[in-house]
Amino acid sequence: MAAGARIRYRLSWHGLPINWTTEIRRWDPPYGFVDVQLQGPYQLWHHAHRFESHGGGTRMTDVVRYRLPLGVIGKAVHLLKVRRDIEEIFDYRRHRIRELLAGRTPAEVN
Repeated sequence: MAAGARIRYRLSWHGLPINWTTEIRRWDPPYGFVDVQLQGPYQLWHHAHRFESHGGGTRMTDVVRYRLPLGVIGKAVHLLKVRRDIEEIFDYRRHRIRELLAGRTPAEVN
């Protein structure tokens, strides 16, 4: 990974196919990195991944700024579905990272 790297995704959102391309805009190991959307479902997607020492380990923090297209329609879709979906994605990610770093299976973490 490095600044300028581009990542292409093919996703499905509630059955709708989505192509998404992000670019690593800032690469600053071991402190973090930033990816931004070049092409995809958002009008704006800026995701900062931050890492800092904490209590003998590492604290990982995500700061995401995003905006949907389509003005009022986009805001309604955000309120009805997208906000909850994004929260679920990051909840899953947090849970899965804990599993992987602890060396446990999903059943052992619950």
